[in-house]
This record gives sequence, C-alpha cells and structure tokens, in this order.
Amino acid sequence: LVIVALVLLNASRSASHILLDNTSQPSLDTDVDHGITHSSSSRHSHGHRHLHTHSSLVRREDDHTCSTSKPCTNGACCGASGFCGYGPTYCGEGCLSNCDASAECGKYASTPGTKCPLNTCCSEFGFCGTTSEFCTGKCQSNCILKPPVPSSHNGGDPFAKVIGYYEGWMSTSKCHPTLPAELPLGILTHLYFAFAYIDPKSYAITTMSSDMPEQLFTQVAAMKDLKPSLKIYVSLGGWTFSDNDTVTQPLFGEIAADATKRRTFASNTLKFLDTYGFDGIDIDWEYPGAGDRRGKPRDTDNYVKLLAELRNTFDASGRKLGITFTAPSSYWYLKWFDLPGLLKYADWMNFMTYDLHGEWDRRNAIGSIVQAHTNLTNIKEAADLLWRVGTDPGKVVMGFGFYGRTFKLKDSSCTAPGCPFTTGGTSGPCTHTSGYLAYYEIQDLLDKNPHITPVEDKEAAVLHFTYDKDQWISYDDRTTFKRKLDWARSVGLGGSLIWASDQDTYDFAAHAALLGKANVTSAQEKIEAKSLSVTQDVLAKSVAKSLDEGCYRGPECVDLDNVQVTCDRGYTLVGYDKDKCRKAAKNYGQPICCDTDSAPSTCQWRGGGSDCNGQCHTGEIKLFSSGTGGGDYKGFKSESGTSHCTRGTKAFCCTDSTFDNLTTDCYWTGCDGSCKDGEVSVAEASNLNGKCTVFHHTMHYCCKGNPVPLKDCHWVGKGDCGDNTCSSTEVTLATDNQGNSFTGCGWWRKKALCCTPQGTAAASCANVDLCKIDSDYCDTTSLDTNYKKRDLEESYDDEDHDIHSIERRAAPAFRAFDIRQWTIRTRALSWPSSGVLFKGKAGKKVLQKSFLLGASSCARAVIEALDPDKVGKGYSFDTEHVVEKAFIKILIRSAVTGVLPSGSLMQSAIIDGAKFVKYWDKPLSALSRAPSIVDGDSLIPNDRLFSTLGTVNNRETFLRTEKMLNIVKGKIFSIGLNKDETFNGLIYDPTDSTVFKRQLTLVSKTGTEEATLFEFIRRAIGVWNYLNHPEVLSRVDTVRENLLAETIVLAKTVPGFESLPAILKEVDADWYKVAASGTKDWVSDKLMLITLQYLGSRAANAEVVQTTAQLLKNQLDDIVVPALKKLQD
Repeated sequence: LVIVALVLLNASRSASHILLDNTSQPSLDTDVDHGITHSSSSRHSHGHRHLHTHSSLVRREDDHTCSTSKPCTNGACCGASGFCGYGPTYCGEGCLSNCDASAECGKYASTPGTKCPLNTCCSEFGFCGTTSEFCTGKCQSNCILKPPVPSSHNGGDPFAKVIGYYEGWMSTSKCHPTLPAELPLGILTHLYFAFAYIDPKSYAITTMSSDMPEQLFTQVAAMKDLKPSLKIYVSLGGWTFSDNDTVTQPLFGEIAADATKRRTFASNTLKFLDTYGFDGIDIDWEYPGAGDRRGKPRDTDNYVKLLAELRNTFDASGRKLGITFTAPSSYWYLKWFDLPGLLKYADWMNFMTYDLHGEWDRRNAIGSIVQAHTNLTNIKEAADLLWRVGTDPGKVVMGFGFYGRTFKLKDSSCTAPGCPFTTGGTSGPCTHTSGYLAYYEIQDLLDKNPHITPVEDKEAAVLHFTYDKDQWISYDDRTTFKRKLDWARSVGLGGSLIWASDQDTYDFAAHAALLGKANVTSAQEKIEAKSLSVTQDVLAKSVAKSLDEGCYRGPECVDLDNVQVTCDRGYTLVGYDKDKCRKAAKNYGQPICCDTDSAPSTCQWRGGGSDCNGQCHTGEIKLFSSGTGGGDYKGFKSESGTSHCTRGTKAFCCTDSTFDNLTTDCYWTGCDGSCKDGEVSVAEASNLNGKCTVFHHTMHYCCKGNPVPLKDCHWVGKGDCGDNTCSSTEVTLATDNQGNSFTGCGWWRKKALCCTPQGTAAASCANVDLCKIDSDYCDTTSLDTNYKKRDLEESYDDEDHDIHSIERRAAPAFRAFDIRQWTIRTRALSWPSSGVLFKGKAGKKVLQKSFLLGASSCARAVIEALDPDKVGKGYSFDTEHVVEKAFIKILIRSAVTGVLPSGSLMQSAIIDGAKFVKYWDKPLSALSRAPSIVDGDSLIPNDRLFSTLGTVNNRETFLRTEKMLNIVKGKIFSIGLNKDETFNGLIYDPTDSTVFKRQLTLVSKTGTEEATLFEFIRRAIGVWNYLNHPEVLSRVDTVRENLLAETIVLAKTVPGFESLPAILKEVDADWYKVAASGTKDWVSDKLMLITLQYLGSRAANAEVVQTTAQLLKNQLDDIVVPALKKLQD
C-alpha cells in the first residue's frame, strides 16, 4: 500500500513533501519551497534566508516515524502504523499520540474546508503545497499545479526602477567604509537608507543605535542635490529590529493593532520625511504572523490597516510620497502577507530573492549540503506563489544580492552543488561573518588567486568556486545577472533592488555587471559641480593664491640651472626676469618663484617691440612688469625674447588652470542682453563681438552663485591706453579696444577688464595640539617613537643622557610576538635620541638638518629641511628611521605566512616558522665569516638586519624629523591583520575614524577649531612629500640596499633562509604600494566626510573649511610611492 502524505517539520518551519511506501523509507520531494528561521547577521542585513530544494541534490533523510513515547515532530497524529498524519487513518482507532491534532487545510482542518494561504493546493491529507502530490489526484481546493503569470502593467522592464540599499553603518566602518556620495547614484533611480528604527515610547523614527549620527539622514538626503531625479526612501525595520527578546520586536505588531497608534506612527513618519526631505518609506517587517518571530495571526489584517493609514496620511499632506514593503520568498513567512491588500496601498513590493540557501540549511530537512543562495530555479518557484494571488508582476521588484554565501566542505574533493558541508565558510577580512563574503571581498579573492575558474550552473543561473582547499562560495556575475534579468523581463517584473550597493567594489564591478555597463562612477565626482557656491569660492581662492601674495621675484641674478639657489623650499620656478642680468650669461636671471601648492599652470612675458605695452590676455594675472622680461630659456615663454623696451614695459602674465572652472557658469550676453533669474551681472562691455551698435549695445557678463566668483570688475585704459594692465591682485577677464564705451584706444591698443576673484583664505594650522584630540599624539619625556602600535621593540631616547652614556648602555632585550603556532623574538638596536643625534663622532655623519612641516597653512603639506638653529619654538623632534623598524617584523610575518602586506599571496617560497624560532635570535657560528656590524651581535640574524636601519654608531641614514610627522608615518606604515594573523592590506589610520568624526561634528557645530581636522590630513600628505624629498629618498634606498645585502648573507649561512632575499624584494615593493594607496584612500575619505558635513552648511567656518578641503584634495596626486631604486642581488 502506497500512502502519500506531507509531514510538516515544525522544528524548522519547513513544509517538506514525504513519499512513504510500504518499505517505510522516506524520500523528500524535490519541487517545493520551505522557510527557515535563523539568527541575525552581524551585518544587520535583511536576514531573509529561505530554503528551496533542487531536484539534482542529495538530501538528508530525516526520521518521521513516531510512537507512544515519540510524538510527531510536526504535531500531527501518530497513527497505529507508527507514521504521522491526519484524519481517521492516523487520528482514529489505534492512534498512539497527539490524537486531537487537526490538518492545515481541508476536511481534517479545525474548521473543515479551510483553504491554504496564498491559494496553494490543499492535498488529500490536508497539507498545503504546490506540486503534483498536492495539486492533482484527490486535491481538495486551489488545485492549480502551475498558475499563469498575470499581465504586467509596465511591460516588463527590470530597470524601470533600480533600487540601491545603503547600509548606514558602512559610513563608520573601519574596513571598506562607504559614504552616500561614494555610491553610483547615476545608475540608481532610488536610494534606500537601511535602516531606521522606531522609538518604543513615542513611535518616532530614529537611528538604529546611538553611535549612528542623525546627521547621516541629512547626508543621504543631500544626494538629491547631486541627482535631483533620485528618489530617497528610508527603510524601516530589518531582521535585527524584529529579533526576539528585543525592545523593538513587538513594535510593528503593537502599532498596527491599534488605530490611535497607527495614526501617531503615520504622523511621525510624515514628519520625518518632511524634516529630511525623503521621498517615501519602505516597511521591512520581519515577519508578521510568524510564530518563530513572535508574530500573531492578527498581524496579517493589521498590516494592511497600517499601510492604509500611511497612505491616507501621505495623500492628505499634498506630497507625492511613496510606500513600499519587503516580502520574503519563503512560503513559511510569505503566507502571512495579504499581498493584494497590501498592494492596494503600497506602490510596489520588494521581493527578496536571495539568501535562498546558507549554512542554516544544516538545521533543516534539506540538510548540510552546499547550494547557491541566488538560485533562479528556486526564484521561479517562489514567484509562482505571487501569481497564485494575482499579483501584478509590474509591482514586483526583484532582489539581487551583492555578496556570496560560503561553506566549509566536508570533503574537499566533492565540490559540486549537493556536496556535504560542515559549517559556514571562513569569515571575510572585512565583513567578519562566517558563511558570508561581500562582493568586494569576492573580487579581491579572485584577483589574488588568478588560477581560480568559477563554474557556472546555467539552470540555476549562478556561479560557484572553491578556494583555500575546502571553502565553497556561490555568487553572481554579468552572465548570471543577465540570465535572471532575462527571466524578469519575460514575466514583466517592475524593477531591481540591490542588497546592498555599499558591498560592491569601489569601482562598482557588481553594479556594472548587473546593469550591463562598461563602467560606473560614483556621485562623488559631481559634488563640486553641484555645490556651486562652495566650488566657486574654492576655485576663486585657488586663482587668488597665484597672485603676488604667493609669488616673488628674486632680487639677485642667480644660476637658473642650480635648484639650490633659484627658489626657497616650497616654491617652484615659473619664470625669470633678465632686467638686472642683461650682461650675465644666458643661464642667469632673477628667478620668479610661486608657492608650489598654488603655482600657476602657465606663465609668459607679454609685450614686444620698442613700445612694449605688455598686456595680459583673458584669464591671466599680471604678476610683475619689466623692461626686459625673460627669454625662452628652460622652456619659459616670451613674446619678444629679452630685447629691452624703449617705451613701456612687458608684463609677466600667468594663467591658473582653475580659472576656467571658476567661470564655468558665467557667460557674455548678446547686444542689449540681460542676465537670467538667479544670475548676477558682474561686468559690462559695449561691443565685444563687433556686432553691437549705438542703438543696440551693452553686453553683460552673467554669473551664477552666491557669492559670484568675481567682484569689482572695471575697465582700465584711457586715451592712448598706456595704462591698460590689471593690478597683481586682479585677473584679466577680457581685452577690447572700446571696453564699456564707444571711445577706443589709440595705437591699436586694448583696454583691459580687470576683476578681483572672490575667495576665502585656507585655515591656519599654526599651534594645533593634536594631543587634545588623539592621545597617540601626546608628547612625553620619551621623545622618540611613543606610538604604541608602532613601538614594536625597546628603544632608547632620553635627551638628558649624553652620547657617552648611550654608548655604554647594553643592547635592548628581545620581545616576543606570535605568528600562528610560533613565538618569534625580535629586538631593535639602540639608537640616539634627537637631542644627541648630531653629537659625537658618529653625529657628524648625520645630515645637519631638521625636517618639518613648515607652513602654517592647513592647505600646505610642504616639507622644509632647516638648519637646527633656525627652527622656531614649539617643535618636538624624533630620530627618524627612514625605513620603519616595523618593516622587519612585517618581513618575518610574510616569510612565514606567505601573505604580503596587501593580502596578496607571495610568489617566493615561504620559510618554516620553526626556522625563525630556532635561529633568528641566537648566535650562529656560521656568521663569524660574515662582515661584522657596528652595533649589536654580528652572529645573531636579528641584529644584522636591525643594524641596517641605524644604530647609535651607525647614524648615516638617520634624520631629525618632527615628532608629529614621524608618528603619522609610523601609523601609515603599520599594516592590519586578519584573524588568521595574515595581513589584510589596510594601514592604520592617522587617527581613528570615530575620533575624526566626533571632532568633525564638534567643529561643524561650533564653527571653530577647523584646523584640528586638517592637521591630520595635511600631515598624511606630508609623509609622502617627506619620502619624496631627495635627501630622504637617498637614505631610504641606502637602507633598502643594506637590508637586501644582509638577507643575502643570511640566505647563504642560515638553514632554511634561502628564499629570504626574494621575499624581501616582494615585501619591500608591496609595502610601499599599500602604504601609499591606503593613505590616499584615507585622505580622500576624510575630505569627502568634511565636504558632505558642510554641504549647504551655514556654520561660521563653512567657507574656510570648504576652501581648505578643496585645496587639500588638489594634492591627492602627491601621495605617490617614491622613485625607489630597484633592488638587485
């Protein structure tokens, strides 16, 4: 006798089809969907993890037998046969336990004739399902095996809406931080902020947690300034919000069940949307009705009432505000949603067609087998549930996951879908969540392992691959996204949602793949263009900095080929004047030098002939005048060489590349023209185009912006117009014979239209005490290397000791650090403090200069090398190891783990950690034949390498460097670690992100102390100006070459160290690249934070902050790896 029955697995909340035959061997049916509970993700994700079985997969066969002492796990009757079911056969005569149980539907339900949720089929035995076992034969109701797809109102365009979810906590993430402006807004139609919470007392909308600033709402809303067509919604709730035993868990049900509370909530929601300028709300209730989420049956109807209240409140406001809700693809959870009722008031539903499988499968009937989390076959089955209740496909937005689900395989040789797993995969280096990798982590993994070839499951439209021997992951790419989109078009779905946009790579590989784009850019590039007043002010100052306040003409004739005598440190040669040097050699002249940070892009001497009358052209600034000018020497330009003027003078005119940007939104009208609304006429002309007449004249130069970029515009030149040049504080806007009158100049000369750029000076960073903000910068009696993360070894640095006491001091003790199972000991050799660095015989070999960030302007990161006696008061100095001591410890870690600072795999052979334990800190007689070292023990490998960095008696490569700059350098060149003690490719931030953001909030609120923000940033830039200084770079190369030489010695003498030279070369190159790219990312991120904070700000310091931020941004390209010598054996 064959008995067909469905056994509900209450323990896991899945509905599994069980086919029982007379051998009593259960086998799971393959075509139905199941739901599952799970714990919340540490990433606060939607948390929708749904189980869908697949016909090709091997399954665990659970025991569904029962007895008197073993009731049915699903609560059904235990029949006399020892199997579970409903009706007289199981609940009647001979029933062993649970004999009063009733079926889910049909004639054996508690209310006979009950139909299944979502119009699913009610089988002969009272179970709800969607396959032939339920929908054919003696099916009791809703007996449709394959429901037809309803017609779509939008014709099927999955890009009609492209919704990007933004996880608010990613703005403060220490790993892969992402700001709203860094998202690819250009390809999004909607931006959803996830998540906001509900205050349990007032029912007002608030932040998820106290450490998420409310200002983030403003920053997200500001994205509409960058893309006015963008719709911004707040997503309310999320998986964690409805976690059991939390204060927020009952709120949705509590509010929905009470009319007064619904009105209060709707009113508060409208207030929130109006306050921040959001366009709608997305309700993410996870989940109404579900018992495992403390839901109640009443939630189904009340949810509809809640959306109705929101719709009525929104419509009454006069604003066209949107309402959406998220819906799971799991039958267990979806059955509690009245989709037709909800969609009567909501604009569309966001269908979460991801997390279909994961490590949680091991707790359910499907068992511990690997399956893809975005399986198209399962997605189609889930969509059939929507069609059963007549859902318009055009009101369904399909979900795409920008992440992968990972597993640890039980058998590394079994890698196909359906193979068994033991646990979730290893945590990602940034997401730190077992069983999960963000898209950027997947791409990084593939980039570092080019041998990996992903396998495509065409039927499921998903990719999978294995890595690290036993790790398995599924994810999507351009091909599989397209397969899913093709199906979405075929059924007429109304859009696409992305969970989550911030999980993509910084170059938006996943967005480009989904949208079929060649490349995608962030909104960040548009901020300056959209923030017009900010940008014009910044650019105006950039032009003004090119005026005479930032340039000078040397009083003496000097050799222009000698960079030591042409310009002061921090200034660039932009031209020369031969006026006082006419009898000197061709290569001699008076140098014209400008501040390097703001030097004009091009300069030229204007004016020629005997009657020179030099006049600058449009967009140029007159810096100096001369009767001779400069020639064409060294590439500098002149209209007339160095011939001397008989009458008049030549003009040294410069143009700044930012001038064109400054006047981007300015233009000349036609004759009798006028400026448009919102524009200001800053200058007038009579007949610039040669088409105006006395009856139709006057052209206006119209500009947008508040303030406008130019002021005090006026024409100069009268009579014969011999005085037709602008002053050195003005820019030439135009030249014309008539100017603003109908009386022209004689001698074919032209009048000049002179304007003053409106600009704000950069902030001053003089006397900034970083210690008040970050304790890492607090000065102590220990003047050298006080930074805790950087202080890897004992140091000696007491300024009160003289050189003789230093020489008598014993070598520092070894200090241990762990690498996996090995404990390795290192020590740095003693070095002199900055106070005695120049003393004694060894001190005479040190460069007698002090390196510091000399300028007081926060917008300048220029390094100065001054004579020690010329350094002003208030500075503290360190003895600077030009190659950080941390490098040797980093070298050892890479040698043992095979992982470079960037996280990439090393190509050289690794060294057994046991070899370092055995040999590194002990004298080796084999080294007695090697050259001795000045300090330390020549027989100890550790001492040989550390001696190359500099010691008490080996000081040639030391430099006396400003302490604050040294601390920042130390942080930048320290690399973070993964949990497995390998490098993660991330530098230590110059200051903690939390500290910086707290200070940014304070500065913007008080409108003061802006220098406390910029000092960190300019010093980070200054580190790279320091490393690129010729004196510093030459010493860096010396240390690197000495390090290589010592590793070669060790490779020849220490057993197992043969690959150390090759490892050093790999680590050396990788280390500098990581430090430079990490610095550039950090500086860019912090400048963007400042820009967003002050977007539309009315703070007292808004102008100076915006100006300084832009000027520092212009220096990002200064953060580059120095031109290091190539290390050769």
